[in-house]
Amino acid sequence: MATLRQVQALMHRVIREELPVAAGAAELGCDPGRLDIYRRFVAGHVRTALDKNFPVLMTLLGPERWGRLTRAFYAEMPPSSWELNEAARPFPGWLSEREQAGDEALVPFHVALASWEWEEFATYVHEAEIPSPDALAGPVVNPTLSILELPCPVAAFMARWVEGCRDLPLPTRDQGPEVALLWRRPDTGRVAFHQAIDDLLFAVSVAHQGLDPADAARAHGLPEEAAREAFGRAARMGLVLTPSAR
Repeated sequence: MATLRQVQALMHRVIREELPVAAGAAELGCDPGRLDIYRRFVAGHVRTALDKNFPVLMTLLGPERWGRLTRAFYAEMPPSSWELNEAARPFPGWLSEREQAGDEALVPFHVALASWEWEEFATYVHEAEIPSPDALAGPVVNPTLSILELPCPVAAFMARWVEGCRDLPLPTRDQGPEVALLWRRPDTGRVAFHQAIDDLLFAVSVAHQGLDPADAARAHGLPEEAAREAFGRAARMGLVLTPSAR
């Protein structure tokens, strides 16, 4: 009689599509049709997680290319956690390997976009609690902030995509790498993003170090008014959190 561990290992092979359903059912002594339902159930949920986590990439690639890639991903990287969104976590890295190996369906922007969309989801579900202004003694960086390094620019493309533009040229690696900021807004709970321009990085640095913007400006030889405006802009965006006026 097979042990529980042996049954689990056999089921794992069937789910990974390493073992045909008929062969697995024969070893388990169960109905092949019912085993196939379970296999398709798991595969369907993983592909649904991919669809949900990478909607822009799915749209850009189209049904045929997207279907081929998600089937290959599932076969090579089946889920290792009960939490289905976790099944999508390795997808950007896997996609990068496919692109570097010469998959004709992919360009570097697809890989950058996959990293962006996963980070957007991770930021949305970030466990950190955003403090209320009343709880703050001084400015702090939004605890959900993520700094994402990308091989080509994505932020401007996504800004236009959010506005409804769909006939957009894909950015290329020739346009240079990009550092992007993503964070969850305290007022709406939605994920905001922006290219990591100097003004915003200055504001994040000031808040992180607990400095006064004017003092930081003088230390870096910057105009005080410009420093305060940069800090105020970051605060209005929810990138930096400031105490309530007392």
